[in-house]
Amino acid sequence: MSNYFLARHVHVCSMPSEAIVLDLRADRYLSFNKDQVSVLARQVRGWPASNEETRAVSEEDARAFAAQLLTMGILTADASRGKCVDAPIPNTIAKALLEEHEEATSHSRPSSVAKFVIALARTQFSFRCRSLYHAIAQFDRSKRRHGRLHIASSDELKQLVQTFSRLRPYFFVQQYQCLFDSLVLANFLLLHAVDSNVVIGVTASPFEAHAWVQSQTCVLNGSADYARRFQPILTV
Repeated sequence: MSNYFLARHVHVCSMPSEAIVLDLRADRYLSFNKDQVSVLARQVRGWPASNEETRAVSEEDARAFAAQLLTMGILTADASRGKCVDAPIPNTIAKALLEEHEEATSHSRPSSVAKFVIALARTQFSFRCRSLYHAIAQFDRSKRRHGRLHIASSDELKQLVQTFSRLRPYFFVQQYQCLFDSLVLANFLLLHAVDSNVVIGVTASPFEAHAWVQSQTCVLNGSADYARRFQPILTV
């Protein structure tokens, strides 16, 4: 019987023989093997059942495992503080906006420079003074409150992303900061009333995580081939 819910700040990516969990509040990933997944499928609302053959787990061990996850804040018994496990998020990438090493051709207008600085300051404050959870939540709230977002054309996106790419080296280094870079870019686009999504994806065996910004099926910051390697665990 499903007695528990997934905590609202937790996201799951189910794979054939394991599941990866992203805990935004604790800024950590957890990996569960197929035996643990079979326990969670019985205990957690909406957790997909695995077709993998698993060993039998005693009720005592199953309860102890669930209790451990309750203590860690991964699960909750309170429906008002939890959620059913989200449906799997498909990887819908078709192309990248910019070719690798494509030169920036647009000029940086003063208004765009100001919006870049605002987007950077918002993201830095959320990361350094609060947490990853608040950085993601702040972006999500800003999107919901905007009310006038539009899907930009390829030409408009190119102009904005090239402007962003031109300004970025003066403020921070992109390498090894894919999530920070993605949130700054998404906030920058938001200030231009352009709709986009921040996507966090994962792989297993070996584990890797990656983040990118996507507009419909187009990757805005990075390689489409690289991003296709990852299964989305969170889209905002």
